Parts: sequence; structure tokens; C-alpha cells
Amino acid sequence: MNGVAVASNQRSFLWGRRAAVDLARVERQALPAQPVVLQMPQSLDAVVRKRVDFLTGTLGKALGGAAGGYVAGRARAVEWLRQRSRPYLFSNSVPPVIASTSLRVLDLIAEGDALRRQLHENARFFRTGMQAAGFTLVPGEHPIIPVMLGEATLAGRMAERLLELGVYVIGFSFPVVPKGQARIRTQMSAAHTRADLEKAVAAFTTAGRELGLVR
Repeated sequence: MNGVAVASNQRSFLWGRRAAVDLARVERQALPAQPVVLQMPQSLDAVVRKRVDFLTGTLGKALGGAAGGYVAGRARAVEWLRQRSRPYLFSNSVPPVIASTSLRVLDLIAEGDALRRQLHENARFFRTGMQAAGFTLVPGEHPIIPVMLGEATLAGRMAERLLELGVYVIGFSFPVVPKGQARIRTQMSAAHTRADLEKAVAAFTTAGRELGLVR
């Protein structure tokens, strides 16, 4: 229920009705039979921050950890979740290194958006260079940029040749992606320099010409 709050008895929940009902029993509160669903406004702080009982998020790709997530809330409610939440009960603990790294990344985010701006600039530069070379890319502005090749064998050969040219990539094919939509999956980073990106575009161009993908 991302981006939706369920309001009842002048309280809001980011969880579904069952979780809200269970929590209400713990707090001895009654809920109406039909909760009212409200669309979350753009500014969480401006309207409902103090009325939301749970905030959830991921410690995945955006924070660089690629594993785990979190639920934030009142200590009493979080303790209840520890006892009642099946996903939590049957999940392994987040490795300490990921927890520590994620805390540091949150500090970096709070310090400013310079890294985010650099990431998007790198994605734009790489996308522009690859399109100019004649490659077919999945449209968008996301820093994950798939290079569409079609055939699974071709994606494998492309990945092998790129590794020989000093660029490590992975070819994706069925069943990871639909048949006939094999691709090379590239992912930009704010740590990439302009020289890194130019080298990658040049390597793709060289390998693409050798395999007859671009002129």
C-alpha cells in the first residue's frame, strides 16, 4: 500500500486494515467497519507525519546495501510487530555491515543531493553516447539502463567481448526477461568518472560493430 494512508478514528496507518485492526486491539481502540482510504499528499511532513503509525522502507539498491528493510514507529508498536509479523519472524537478520553502511548512506543523503545529481548526469551522458552509437535502450531516465539485443546467445557473446575490453556486464535472457528481449544490463553510479563512461561507450561500440549490432 505504497503512498496510501488508511485513516480511522482520526488515526492513519501505512498498513492494511488487518494490521490496523490488530494494532487497535492492542491499544484497546475500536475501528469503524469501513476505514476511509486517503491518497498520500506529496509532502508527508506537511499533513500526516504525526498521524502515521508505521513508516517502512528498503535498504536495497537505492541505499547501496541490496538487502533488508525497516519498519519505524513507536517502540510499543514495533515490539508488537516483532511478535506478530510473519515476514519478520521468518527472516534472517540484516548483516551488521549492511546496517552500518545504510546508516552512513542516510547521513550522506541528509547532507545534500550532490551524489544524486551526479548519478543522473552520468546516466544522461551514458544514454546519449549509447544512442548516438546506434544501440537500442529502454526509454527513461533511470540509472539502470538496459541495452536491448534480442537474442540470448547474442547477449552472452556481447558480455564476453565487453569483459575482454575491460567492461564487466551481465547478459540477461529468458526466463529473467521475456523471450526475444535479451539485453545487457548496465547500471550507472555516481562514482563513475567521465573517462569511465567514455571507455564503456567505446567498448560497447567496438563489440557492437564486431557482432554486427551497430555500424
